[in-house]
Amino acid sequence: MVVVVIALGVVALGLLVAVIVLASRSSRANVRIAELEAQAIEAEQAAAAASDRADKDSARAIEAEGRATAADKRAAEAEQRAVEAEQRTEAAEEKVAEAIDRADLSEERALAADDARVLAEAERASVAGELASALEVLLFDADGMWALGRRRMERLWRDRLRLLPDEESPLDGSDGDPEAAVRLMTEASREESGVVVDLTWSLTRPLSPAHAALVVLLAEELIAVARESDGGELEVAGDDAGVVVTLRADPATDPATVAELADAVGSFGWTLATEDPTAVVVHVPLAITAVEPAGAAEPGPTDPDDPEPTEPTEPTGSDEGAAAPPRAGLRSF
Repeated sequence: MVVVVIALGVVALGLLVAVIVLASRSSRANVRIAELEAQAIEAEQAAAAASDRADKDSARAIEAEGRATAADKRAAEAEQRAVEAEQRTEAAEEKVAEAIDRADLSEERALAADDARVLAEAERASVAGELASALEVLLFDADGMWALGRRRMERLWRDRLRLLPDEESPLDGSDGDPEAAVRLMTEASREESGVVVDLTWSLTRPLSPAHAALVVLLAEELIAVARESDGGELEVAGDDAGVVVTLRADPATDPATVAELADAVGSFGWTLATEDPTAVVVHVPLAITAVEPAGAAEPGPTDPDDPEPTEPTEPTGSDEGAAAPPRAGLRSF
């Protein structure tokens, strides 16, 4: 009985131990379950937080994508505006270039107008000078000048050189009158002042009234210069271009006198040469030469399509009385 009781006690003790063990295990399982539940709650909370962050990140990503799209749109609009601005700039540059071309053309037209005005003024001044020269030339008619010169030479011969009252004048109205007039002046120099001027006249062509008057006037002046040098030789010759009057004096003519003589003959457009210190050579052209009016402007360029002006010719002895009137701006000698 005791054994049974002991056995039962042992069994009961074992059951108690088993219950205690089971209870202990159940408590640990509950703790573990509680821990796991806490961990699950934490994981759920972390998952929820991660989900929230993911949602926020997604929202930010969507927002960033929207901003990127808006930025792309603004960039495209800016690029389009840049293209339009470049097009407007090119159009403005073209307009500026056209304006510059129009300004250059206007400036060229203005310069051309100025040139035309200057040419017109120069032409008017030239015409005015030619008219003035023409009026001046008309005041000294060639026939009248030579007629007065012949009368003066006849008076010189009659009053100072004629030996007999009925002696005929060496001036007979022929082509030889210019030579006769110069010889009268050389004889007058010898008779009145004792200064001998030998004359050599080798000119064969007849002189027009204008040339006759001027050559005689030039010879008279050179004879006067020779008297300052105690005489000399006077030569009147001709070449293809005109009359050459040469004075050879010994001693040489004073340089101041030569300079004054050069200025005087230069006003006619003649040339005076003094290569030989003892000789003064004056070239009188037979052709009509242009004389620039005092104060006249330079003429403008001529039109290449205009015909060349014709050169007037020297009248011959047969038509001296019908010589053409002098042209404006020209002097016939």
